[in-house]
Amino acid sequence: MLVVALCALVGAGPLPPTAIPQPIPPPAPVADSAATQSKQMQSLATLKAQLPLQLAAAKVKDDERRTVIDLLQTLEAILVRPIHTPDEQVAQAREYLARGGELRDLLDDLRLADPGDLLPPGPRSRLGILFRPNAPDGRPYVTQVLPQYRGDKMGMQVGDIVVTLNGAPVSAADLVQQVVKATRPYRIEVLRSGRKVLLEEPKTR
Repeated sequence: MLVVALCALVGAGPLPPTAIPQPIPPPAPVADSAATQSKQMQSLATLKAQLPLQLAAAKVKDDERRTVIDLLQTLEAILVRPIHTPDEQVAQAREYLARGGELRDLLDDLRLADPGDLLPPGPRSRLGILFRPNAPDGRPYVTQVLPQYRGDKMGMQVGDIVVTLNGAPVSAADLVQQVVKATRPYRIEVLRSGRKVLLEEPKTR
C-alpha cells in the first residue's frame, strides 16, 4: 500500500546533438519510505478512531479488545522505529505486513468491519511490494520488492508500473482491495521501461 513522493526534473536547455538521454532513476527509497510511513500512520489513526466503537457495538470481550489495541500499538511502534539501512527498511516492512495481517485476521474472527486498505492484506493475498501512485495516471509504481514474497517470485521489479491484475485495470488507491478479492493464480501486467510485461504466478498443484 503506499504512497506519494513526487519528483520534478528541470532541464538546463536543449541537449547537444551528440548527447544521449539517460533514463530517469527511480525515486530515492528514503523519500518513498517517509511517504509510506506517513500514509500508514494516518491509516492507523483512522483505525484507532473507528475500532473502539466497533468493539463496543459488537460486545467484544475485554481480553480480545485488549489484544486488538495491543496490536494497533505494536504497529505504531514498528512505524516510528528509526530506519538507517535498506536491510532495516526490509525488516520493518516484513514485520508491519506480518502484524498487520495478524490484526486483519483477528478483526475477521471477531466479525468486525473489513478494514479495507487501512491494513495490509493477509498472507494469502500478499504480494510483498511497496508502491506509490505514479504521476499522472495514478497507477501503482513499485518502489520496493521484498525478497521471497509472491511479487518477487513472479518477477516484479522496482520501477514497474502495475497496469492490470487478472485483466482488470488497477490504481494505487484500490490495489490492496483488488489483490485481496482477486482469484489466484495472479496475472499481473506491468509497464517496464516503456514496454508491457505479463507476469504470471505459477499454478499450485
